[in-house]
Amino acid sequence: LIEAVIGCRYFSRLTYVSFQIVKAESQVVAGVRYIFEVLFGESTCKKGHMAATELSASNCELKEGGNRALYKVELWEKPWENFEHLSSMPYLAFIVALLACTVMSGHGQMTGGLTKQDPNDPEHMARAWKAAKGINEDASNAGPYHMIPIKIVKAESQVVAGVRYIFEVLFGESTCKKGHMAATELSASNCELKEGGNRALYKVELWEKPWENFEQFNVEKIRNVAAGEQI
Repeated sequence: LIEAVIGCRYFSRLTYVSFQIVKAESQVVAGVRYIFEVLFGESTCKKGHMAATELSASNCELKEGGNRALYKVELWEKPWENFEHLSSMPYLAFIVALLACTVMSGHGQMTGGLTKQDPNDPEHMARAWKAAKGINEDASNAGPYHMIPIKIVKAESQVVAGVRYIFEVLFGESTCKKGHMAATELSASNCELKEGGNRALYKVELWEKPWENFEQFNVEKIRNVAAGEQI
């Protein structure tokens, strides 16, 4: 679980390490993963006047001469459960979150491999519109106008499988200083808890496929934990 802290940055100069797992669950996962390259453009719809969740092709038009940006959009879909998970990232821009991060390790193709899709399929454009919410909330689009999809440049899909683990982990400040030791080097044998150090409870999700040496971590801070509080 120490890997889960690698992609996050904290204000403290000391590194956090895990010392207690509060809750642990696992789940077999399956579904279809879509990967799109979508050209988004600035619209005539102003932030604050219209919520990003209300954006659609019928109520929001492209702004003439507005900014444009190419985004990678990933959608994990399980229609039989009415489940969708979207993530997006602008090309040539990398956003570092303070309280949430994604750490990926391992290489190799995922189950089923990638299948090319028709970028002009209207169903895929509908999926691109769903990604507009995340893109407009992202720090990469700080302008006053919402960004909306112009076209899908590339579309692929993939059947996914594996095991999803969900943990609640109590992390505590350690004696290992940032800059003196890389987060990738942290282990129970070389890093100890700092007496009286800060503590926090985190939700850690791990998607694992051991046969491919694949791991993906999603980490989210739940709350700070007081020094005397028992978990």
